[in-house]
Amino acid sequence: MMAHSRVIFSKEVNGKAIARHWIRKTGYMLEKGLEYRLKNPEKNQFTDIYYPELKDNPMGKYGIHEYLLEDFGVEKEDILEHAKSYRRIFM
Repeated sequence: MMAHSRVIFSKEVNGKAIARHWIRKTGYMLEKGLEYRLKNPEKNQFTDIYYPELKDNPMGKYGIHEYLLEDFGVEKEDILEHAKSYRRIFM
């Protein structure tokens, strides 16, 4: 989706660079959220949603967006690496 929206503002869009950026950024956000969550267990402010359940029962009304990791030069291991702390605790 980010690659598609960047086309509006740029003549050149590098999907692989966008994917790498968002994988790192999402991993960082997961780490910071997890760090806060573990330090503040009394603040029950988080809801974990298992992605396959969300995908099987979407709330959205904007159609289906399907992307392949290969389209962006990403491998599953790249994503798993950046989510390893979260996955170790919650999966």
